[in-house]
Amino acid sequence: MKIKKLEILSKINSRLYVNVRKQAYSEHNLRTESWASKKSDMHLPSVLRQTGKIPTDQFSLCLRDERFTSKEGYHAGLMTIGGVDPAYHTGPMKYARTDGTYTVHIRSIYLQEASQALDAKKERSLNDRRKVKISADYSSSGKHTVDSGTTITYFSSSIADGFKSEWKSMTGFDFPPNSEEESISLTKEQVSKLPTILVQLEAAEEGCDDGPSTEPIARKLDRAHCNDVVLSFPPSHYLYKEKDQYYINMSFDELGIGEGILGANIMQGHDVLFDGENARLGFATSSCKYKA
Repeated sequence: MKIKKLEILSKINSRLYVNVRKQAYSEHNLRTESWASKKSDMHLPSVLRQTGKIPTDQFSLCLRDERFTSKEGYHAGLMTIGGVDPAYHTGPMKYARTDGTYTVHIRSIYLQEASQALDAKKERSLNDRRKVKISADYSSSGKHTVDSGTTITYFSSSIADGFKSEWKSMTGFDFPPNSEEESISLTKEQVSKLPTILVQLEAAEEGCDDGPSTEPIARKLDRAHCNDVVLSFPPSHYLYKEKDQYYINMSFDELGIGEGILGANIMQGHDVLFDGENARLGFATSSCKYKA
């Protein structure tokens, strides 16, 4: 991971806390160093675990919410090596299934309409949502790597047709063919009506336990799979603003790696636990603001 500033803040109970200020990557730099070296002896958490410096082969990344995405990356956040600190969380940690790497599996994608209410916060109702049809070749179309080193999100190209059809139906305009490079003009009203994208990831444990940690949104979307992780991807996370023009920082480009990428912009506002010890990824909503 390319670091502009890496400042050690504290070491508590064998966990290392650092403040991260990250520079932007080009769209072709598709893997973080940690991802590329996951199976290497040089993977930092693994090295620290093997030498007894941390209790578990885990690290978490927490990227703070920004008003819009930026070419300069994300201003601030937290990295915890050796575990995760729930004191920063505003919701329960939910675990997604992986293949022993940082690849998760998308079960469903929904486009959620902005409310027509006059409330300034533009509350969004789960009743106003459209489910995107995912191709029959689910095993390949659903695979996506979670990678903070890629600043935008690349959904699998096999999802594109269904997504773009629902997008046009909901917004009234075509999804730009070169979304991250082609600017569009939007009024404030149009921006306020852009959909929030809900991404449902397969849970580490299938089914629906329906316990206190089960999120209402997961239960509402898919009663049979309420253990699943649901990531909220609002317009403020996928829009990049430059003067009076906007860029949609998500793409369906074919990357040639057989899967999509969930980049830093969809990770915003979440503490993401990369759990090598248990072959899973955890997601919890968070402000990602360090508390001294």
